[in-house]
Amino acid sequence: MMKNLKRRLRSKKGFTLAEVFIALLIMLMVSAVVAAGIPAASKAYDKTVTAANAQTLLSTTLSCLRDELATASGVTCDGGEIRYNGGSGGKRVIYNGGDSAPGIHLCEYLGVSETGRDRLLVSREVAGANLRASYESVSYTNGVVTFTGIKVFNGSEEIAGIDSYSIKVISHIS
Repeated sequence: MMKNLKRRLRSKKGFTLAEVFIALLIMLMVSAVVAAGIPAASKAYDKTVTAANAQTLLSTTLSCLRDELATASGVTCDGGEIRYNGGSGGKRVIYNGGDSAPGIHLCEYLGVSETGRDRLLVSREVAGANLRASYESVSYTNGVVTFTGIKVFNGSEEIAGIDSYSIKVISHIS
């Protein structure tokens, strides 16, 4: 067994410098292709997460609007605001904060204010992801509140939206 080991150690068989260089070159090219793909994959992942968060924000916004307004009483519409009495009897306002009211956007419970504090509509991660929701206009006619142009933006880019959303106010039914 010792003779076998000595013979192997003395053997001149192995890779030439050219073969090692070619193998190294091939590994470097494969590594470069993989490294170039990582930023693209990361960007695609971020875009997918943002789109999913925007859809979540839009869906949650619509659900909360329905929950908030379906049982409201004393509903009035003045410009871009809806004023009403909430389920707990307190006066509430839904307004479109937009850029004119920093930190108060549709995604922050549509600007629904109770005792001066806004309640978050979605998780802080979604709200802090530079996503904001807004609407173009709102109207109240014959017991139906209609929001038009509800959109979710990432900065100035529109990510998700719905043309119109109507809510029948139950307390208005005679």
